[in-house]
Amino acid sequence: MSNLLTISEAAELLGVSTKTIRRWEAEGRLNSSRTEGGHRRFTVSDLIGNKQDNSLTVAYARVS
Repeated sequence: MSNLLTISEAAELLGVSTKTIRRWEAEGRLNSSRTEGGHRRFTVSDLIGNKQDNSLTVAYARVS
């Protein structure tokens, strides 16, 4: 298995849409390389690091 993923595979791994992956790349939040045909490729290690960086903690507290 190659450690380079397509945009669809990256989106599936992170649990987001391909549109979100494109936006994150444009914002500089994700690094990608391009094939000769101009298709984006993402490394698994970059995506895993991004997934950990974007974790969200939600706290719920009920106040009477």
